[in-house]
Amino acid sequence: MEKTYVVIHPNSPTPFDYSKSYDKLKELERIIQEENPIIINEEVPTFERIPKNKEILLCGLYKEICVQLEFNFLKEKGYNVKLYLPATLNA
Repeated sequence: MEKTYVVIHPNSPTPFDYSKSYDKLKELERIIQEENPIIINEEVPTFERIPKNKEILLCGLYKEICVQLEFNFLKEKGYNVKLYLPATLNA
């Protein structure tokens, strides 16, 4: 199955300890530059942009809040969604 990356809040200020988050930030940057992801910066995203016929790899900032909420919502709506932890940062 073809995959699509969905990145939550990639442009938010990053209050992270860069020494602990460097690899995840680099992977997030790679996805944004190379994978043509769907970027969600809105507080209320428009899910019409997210295809239902592809595997969704969800990543981005604030795993405990934003990424987890989007994951739960997409799962509930029937999307084939997985958390992509190598590019997901905690708050």
